[in-house]
Order: sequence, then structure tokens, then C-alpha cells
Amino acid sequence: MTWKSEIKKEIVKHGLDLGTFTLQEFYRYSLTHFENIYKDNTTCEASIRANLQKLRDEGYLIFIEKGVYKVSSIENKEFIEFVERYHKK
Repeated sequence: MTWKSEIKKEIVKHGLDLGTFTLQEFYRYSLTHFENIYKDNTTCEASIRANLQKLRDEGYLIFIEKGVYKVSSIENKEFIEFVERYHKK
């Protein structure tokens, strides 16, 4: 179990991969989870931010603006386009 793999799991678990999400939303859904599994880490928020940057550098995430992220995948893009087309009808 790595920070990055746990962050990815949390993103999907909470549906944050289906559009943009904020750092505050991620904290709200997942900070307690990380504090529970990394009990000796007193800087979970900083560790989350650092690993979000690593996921960006690896191409998994796109930083939209400060504190706003989006999962980068063709499946995600196609789903978002479908939802947008559906809601225009």
C-alpha cells in the first residue's frame, strides 16, 4: 500500500474521478481515512498534497487551478462528455 495507490482508491471510491474536485473535498472525504492508516504521520495533509503532485507528474491528474484537480483518462473524458450532452437535452 502506497500513498499514491490509496489516494487513487479514495478518488474513485468517492466519485471524484467523474469531473473536477477540490483539495478541500478530498480532505472532507478522505483525510480521516489517511489519519487512521498512517497513524504515525502528523502531516497527512502535506503528504496528500505531495502525492497529488506526484500523480500529476505521472499524468494521472490534471491541475486545473490552485486546489482543483481532474483525473486524466480517456474514459473519464468520454463519460463527462456524455453527461454534458445528456443534460443539454
